[in-house]
Amino acid sequence: MNKKSLNKEKKEKLSSQLEMPKKKASFEETKEAMQKDQKTKK
Repeated sequence: MNKKSLNKEKKEKLSSQLEMPKKKASFEETKEAMQKDQKTKK
């Protein structure tokens, strides 16, 4: 493996690690919003 592809892999790993919490957060928000929605419907 050459240095360029190694750096690219590192960057991709970093960005995916940064994306994960974002996805989790939006999932939690969606869950909360759905629960609130169900409460208001009743």
